[in-house]
Amino acid sequence: MNNATTTRFFAIAYTDNNMDSEFSGDQIDTIEITEGCFNGLMDKEGERAIIQRDIYTLFDNGVSQICLTLDLEQWPHVTELEVVV
Repeated sequence: MNNATTTRFFAIAYTDNNMDSEFSGDQIDTIEITEGCFNGLMDKEGERAIIQRDIYTLFDNGVSQICLTLDLEQWPHVTELEVVV
């Protein structure tokens, strides 16, 4: 059994408007990004960066991982990010 803890990186970002949505304009979503992209955004934002941390354990949901989410003062557009697919 593998007990290694995985770290995943996310950013809150604008996404394209969903035409089926009742809302107008851009939508906001949490997007999984690469570690390098996360670090680059952190460098640009400096000490003002807000990082949300969520820890999931094998006991709670079957996987051991840490999810770090950047909530930047100015949200980027998803096209500006290195997205994990």
